[in-house]
Amino acid sequence: MLETINYWDGELLIRFQELAIRPELTPVMKFLSYIGNHGMIWIAIIAVLLCFKKTRHAGVLAAITLLISFCLNNLFLKEIVDRTRPYEALDQVRLLIGKQPDPSFPSGHTASSFAVATSLALSLQRRWVGVLLILLAAGIAVSRMYVGVHYPLDVLCGMVDAILIAYIVNYIDREHQEELRPSKH
Repeated sequence: MLETINYWDGELLIRFQELAIRPELTPVMKFLSYIGNHGMIWIAIIAVLLCFKKTRHAGVLAAITLLISFCLNNLFLKEIVDRTRPYEALDQVRLLIGKQPDPSFPSGHTASSFAVATSLALSLQRRWVGVLLILLAAGIAVSRMYVGVHYPLDVLCGMVDAILIAYIVNYIDREHQEELRPSKH
């Protein structure tokens, strides 16, 4: 079963790269991949949000979500699954950036991106900001396959677990806020 999944995941990545890689698009994808390194774009956004009283709570929720996502994905799942990077396993995969030091599954770039973007989409008042952040997260996620460092399943699982984490953190926060409101008795 696992061999079949790996086969189709690899085939999907190879076909994706064949269709997507274009000289005019490569610099954009490399840039998107780069800004996701170490979650720095998301940490910078959180830092800005923490500076203002109106957005501080959303920044705290995003920071908590990012921390949980990092621990689950980068410290736990990557080490447990220990999946070989696609460029190491498949000769047809084009590596467009430097080799990565950690295992492939799940995509940490994708997970951190969707963790913060989803958390902020759920907690910020201006919905259009959330939409822009989700689009940025999606761009970073796609860039990881484009540059050849992740399989589609790595990206999909990083996205799904990060979205779940963001929803859980925001749900717990809403429930806690309800408990703190004075009752109308």
